Amino acid sequence: MGGQGPASAVADAGTVPLGPARIGLVALDIDGTLIDSPRSDRIAPAVVDAVRRVREAGVPVVLVSGRTHAMMTPYRDVLAAEPVLGSANGAVVRDDHDILRRATLPADAIAWAVRIAERFDLDVMFYGVDDLSVFPVAGHLHEPGSTPEARWTRVGARLIADPVRELAGTSVVKLVFIAADEIAAERITVRVRRELPSWAGTSELARSSGGAFGLEAPGADKGSALALIAEGYGVPLDRILAIGDHENDLPMLRVVGHPVAMGNSPPQVRALTHFTTASVTEDGVALALRRHLPWAFTDEPDDPTASPAPPDGEPPGPEAEGKRHDQHIPHRDLR
Repeated sequence: MGGQGPASAVADAGTVPLGPARIGLVALDIDGTLIDSPRSDRIAPAVVDAVRRVREAGVPVVLVSGRTHAMMTPYRDVLAAEPVLGSANGAVVRDDHDILRRATLPADAIAWAVRIAERFDLDVMFYGVDDLSVFPVAGHLHEPGSTPEARWTRVGARLIADPVRELAGTSVVKLVFIAADEIAAERITVRVRRELPSWAGTSELARSSGGAFGLEAPGADKGSALALIAEGYGVPLDRILAIGDHENDLPMLRVVGHPVAMGNSPPQVRALTHFTTASVTEDGVALALRRHLPWAFTDEPDDPTASPAPPDGEPPGPEAEGKRHDQHIPHRDLR
């Protein structure tokens, strides 16, 4: 499909015309929504099948996550979702070829993050456009039975000892702090929010799963990323179904017409949405898709969990990478 934009790609895929209340695009978070991380990295077969049915009904499915682009692509490929991804909580929007948006933090953010990490005994992760650097101040990210180097090499990250020096001249799009647990993270988040530096502007320090909380560049969040993606597909925001589970999903859930919270979401997320589905361990995404897009499930097969994806929704290995997502989507670089 070389030379086509997202809207053309969707049209070629057989997207159905939008009716009076027809959902035209589905946006999904990953951690806590598609997978029960960190306990599991597999998408349930019922969820894989439900997403397949939605796609086959002509509705594009996109992923918007706090992960890096590279850490999202295995799940995109399991679901055969759209090539374009909103990564780093929306700070980066890109496909496998081009960048639609790259919102970077100022250089001062690196030294500030180091000071916060050392003051509150936190680990900190620095997200680039395509890479992840880990500064393990407190050791909260230690994985029993594995060396830190082995763990982070496995996911394509690197350990650093001097962020200010080692990240000088690089583009940092997102900071994530890791506390000892959720209680500590909530307490520290409240304190740090009161003293965000002026360069943070309108950025919000948002909690995510476990003991994590993070910060992106002003104006960069999942909501603005989804709006940019939707514009390329020609789908208005009020025709989008978005599903998420935590504070970093709130900007995305606020802008769409059909926001759904996972059953494992905290109260502030459930309060915002029109519908709370089942939890991630109870196939909440599949339930929400069936409820909101029933016309995609009118012809049920004998085995509703049948799916061309790998067993249990396990991400494909490196040999499968790129087999489907060979479409080139030209667009502006909005740096």
